[in-house]
Amino acid sequence: PSRLGDYWTFDTNLLNLMREEGVDSRRFSVKGGWHRDFSNIHGHSFNLSSTLRGDIYDVRQADGSNLDRNPGRIYPQLSANWRYPLQRKTGTTHQLIEPIASVVFAPNGGNPDDIPNEDSLAFEFDDSDLFIPNRFVGLDRVEGGKRVDYGIRLGTYSNGGIASALIGQSYRLRDDSLFEEKTGLQGNFSDFVGNVQIRPGSYFDALYRFRLNKEKLNPVMNDLSFTAGAPILRARINYLDIESGVTSYNTGSRKEVSFGASS
Repeated sequence: PSRLGDYWTFDTNLLNLMREEGVDSRRFSVKGGWHRDFSNIHGHSFNLSSTLRGDIYDVRQADGSNLDRNPGRIYPQLSANWRYPLQRKTGTTHQLIEPIASVVFAPNGGNPDDIPNEDSLAFEFDDSDLFIPNRFVGLDRVEGGKRVDYGIRLGTYSNGGIASALIGQSYRLRDDSLFEEKTGLQGNFSDFVGNVQIRPGSYFDALYRFRLNKEKLNPVMNDLSFTAGAPILRARINYLDIESGVTSYNTGSRKEVSFGASS
């Protein structure tokens, strides 16, 4: 970081994917960015980011024949995040109300058909990526367009105990056909996503994550987990309930219970 608090990032990525049958894909990606955090400006907190990414591809048949496909992409993106944490202290208890909003600007599209999709096939919209500028985990797909993300966080914190909740939604100025039906991002308004966490101490933790249909407000994804025990032996149980087509890697509805332990 500089004396002013801003900093630069630079990332490169190289992919070489070869198959016995099908299409081989080679990709070189370079991304640079400028970032600046502004903390406690009359209680407000801001984060500004400006990034530019370039991708170049070489797509060939597995037998080595050239498909004359060397697509490329230039992807600039601007994002600004705002938080306004309001805190009240009563004895040893802190109560929090924090509105959150972010604005993201990027060119529309950015995903031509001749760019293969190898690392961004699995997509799921939930509370963990509500305020992330580009929600795809890989590089083959980018999230273009202009949008506003907004939500509110509530919390109570006391003597190691936590009770918090978050709910939010995203509004896209232009509908993007990249997001399929039931992904939660089809249309201008997204589904509502959020979580509720209760941790009365270090030996027990309950977390509920959800996604609500934006029109009917019924849950289309429920993820409930309980963790208990000391670090020497902790047990976990998780319950997952999702509707059909909610995630790109699961076409059917699913109800699942899983167990685990760690030491």
